[in-house]
Amino acid sequence: MTFSALQQRHEALLARQSELTADDLRRRTPTAGQLADDVRQFMADVVTESERVAEPRERDLLRAWLRYWATYTFEWSGVFPKTDLRPAALTGQKLIDYTQLGPKTAAPGGGLPHWAMWLAAALGLLLLAWAMTRVLPAINQGHAGDATKVPPVETALPPTATSDATRSTTTPTRRPPVTSPGETINNNNASRVQELGRVDAHSGGASAVAFDPGRNEVATAGMDGVLRFWEVPSLALRHETADQPGWVRALAYSPTGGRRDGLRMILTGGNDRVLRAYDTDTRQLFAEFQPSSSNSGFIFAVAFSLDSRLIAAGYGDGLARIWDVAGGTEVARVPAERAGSTSAAVPAAATAITDLAFREGGGLALARDGEPGVLVTDSTFTQILCAPQVGLATAVAFSPNGDMLAVGTERGTLALVAVDGCRTMQEVVAHDGGVADIAFSPDGGWLVTGGGDGTIQFFTAEGKLTATLKAGAPVTAVAVEYAAGRIASVDAQGQLVLWGVPTE
Repeated sequence: MTFSALQQRHEALLARQSELTADDLRRRTPTAGQLADDVRQFMADVVTESERVAEPRERDLLRAWLRYWATYTFEWSGVFPKTDLRPAALTGQKLIDYTQLGPKTAAPGGGLPHWAMWLAAALGLLLLAWAMTRVLPAINQGHAGDATKVPPVETALPPTATSDATRSTTTPTRRPPVTSPGETINNNNASRVQELGRVDAHSGGASAVAFDPGRNEVATAGMDGVLRFWEVPSLALRHETADQPGWVRALAYSPTGGRRDGLRMILTGGNDRVLRAYDTDTRQLFAEFQPSSSNSGFIFAVAFSLDSRLIAAGYGDGLARIWDVAGGTEVARVPAERAGSTSAAVPAAATAITDLAFREGGGLALARDGEPGVLVTDSTFTQILCAPQVGLATAVAFSPNGDMLAVGTERGTLALVAVDGCRTMQEVVAHDGGVADIAFSPDGGWLVTGGGDGTIQFFTAEGKLTATLKAGAPVTAVAVEYAAGRIASVDAQGQLVLWGVPTE
């Protein structure tokens, strides 16, 4: 099987995915199910054939395809498969079509015969299918026949919050807070942080969380396509907006105003590739921002600049697009694609932007699932100031003053990089699995990470581990309250959890 054949299969799967409706996954239609089966087979084939791919750029593409289709597999089954390639058995050569050499030809490097490799892959798929039959009953809640069992939104929201654009797709189950926070979190009391309250926020899994800087509220988004707002600390549901088709993967609040004085916004992005900005006071849609390319891929990350004049979104095609909020125009792409720019030499194709963050004073940091894993630009977004070699990045966050960049990787490491000079000051193992998200405290004295191992880790700004919290499920996002009195996390089971130092 040639590399080009794998590429053609990837493109064919993309074409089939684009034909699915927003309800196909939710209703678990045969069309979506067949695509899920074919995706699993394709991923197995990519892993099997990866040992025959030595050319670095082709291996980057294989890795990007695996990560992309792992997301679809997670949407379908609730299980996020591993996306590790096999070590290359060749050096400096591209993939050879071994199917033309006969069934008895051995794999390069003296490995197993070709038929034995396929048999191993088939046995692996059978084992995965058996495991999923054990796991799916516990995590799948979204069958079409269950829709009528969901109570009307009027039972969960105040009457003024109900509209055609707001609906309930899950039944929030709230565990009342056992206590209230009594101290601002810092390095000295991090070991005393504990769970303050928990709520089932989203069906199918939650993907994003952020504190409102202007009120006691936290917002969440998830696979059910709903944006929900929760009162803090009671975790009572205040409002929900469900006008977005598909998975909402990312959200962010504007730090200060926006287009006009007094306007505060919340930004969302996801599988429909459209950035949406809502007025946080009225909950009404303020503006939509669409990429100029029709092949941008999903949105994986969103952010406001610190003055709220710019917004950015990280897309599956490897580009971060930046808009001017007031004018509604796309003003930049990163990496830039123009002659004379140092970033022009950085490949963008098939390396999804998994996270991004604006820097104090200007500039943008990107986490990428290709090499280099991190890019930091100048304030014009045209020059690359720093590209630390930390591996494939999954999360980035700047310290409040912009001097330090925290980077999480798919290997589970946390790297602290001094932006001036692009020096990695510290690198530690944070999670047994990938780092999903990073958040700094408002004063920059500490930071937290959330990971696929179901833990939240506290670190000092120098990278010393001070505390570990167990969330009970793979953590997908974390946020720190603006007064640093609480931390919020969401996880793959759809739960929102508040953490803090309780009153004695």
